[in-house]
Amino acid sequence: MAILTLMALNSRQKRMCRQIVEVAEPGDLLFYISNINPDTNKEEFNLARRLKRRLDGFDFADNSIFHVTMYAGPGKRGKVNLLESVTKEGVREWYISNNYMQQGSRLELARFTGAEMTPEKRERIIENAKSLVGTSFDVGATRGLPISRLLGLPNPFSDYGKLMCQDFVMLSYLFAGVKIIDKDIGAAIDHDLYRSPNLEVLIATEPEGKDFKVTLDPGKYSWDEKLREKYLPSNQDSVRERIETYARGLANPIQPRRLIF
Repeated sequence: MAILTLMALNSRQKRMCRQIVEVAEPGDLLFYISNINPDTNKEEFNLARRLKRRLDGFDFADNSIFHVTMYAGPGKRGKVNLLESVTKEGVREWYISNNYMQQGSRLELARFTGAEMTPEKRERIIENAKSLVGTSFDVGATRGLPISRLLGLPNPFSDYGKLMCQDFVMLSYLFAGVKIIDKDIGAAIDHDLYRSPNLEVLIATEPEGKDFKVTLDPGKYSWDEKLREKYLPSNQDSVRERIETYARGLANPIQPRRLIF
């Protein structure tokens, strides 16, 4: 695991974007992960909210807030272009904004490594995502998520003409013949995608005082070892190692899921 500390406040966002562009491919996922530092958490959860988050798949000790976006390619003036679904605007084409550093969010670049991914499907994923620009955000689905996840039923409050951020990503992939996780649209949450055994985290970036830290190949939940142990199998090798082992035809009890749409 390599760590680079980037200095100079005025240039660190450009350096972060350059680092992402050097590694990312269109269709890769970018996760904004906030509220993970106990010293700077902006949101505290009462018991009722923690119980709801428990139904959503969070541990009681987990304060993290996720938002998933899609990398769409390098932008003008060194920016990173994104495709995402947000509450007020719905699906939009955007970029890593200038106030990213002030938000204090962690940003992780993840790649789908399942065998069904091809360069042609990557192109289709981006085409699908761009065709969804302008679709409204599915606010109602957030109310039905706990019921849907608890009972394993379709989300009763989901408007299937609208999309939450994770649904937008899942649908763009599904239309290209790639299934990230085995959950229905309207029943998944951002961190479900993050935990997929077919996603590998390539880069993690986060503010560190007045500096900026970029971690290469950090693994998932690298900010909290307890959460990593809680959410991920303790004997799970890296995704790359498991895929290489699978390709060699060797016995491996923890093979990546092969989900064909």
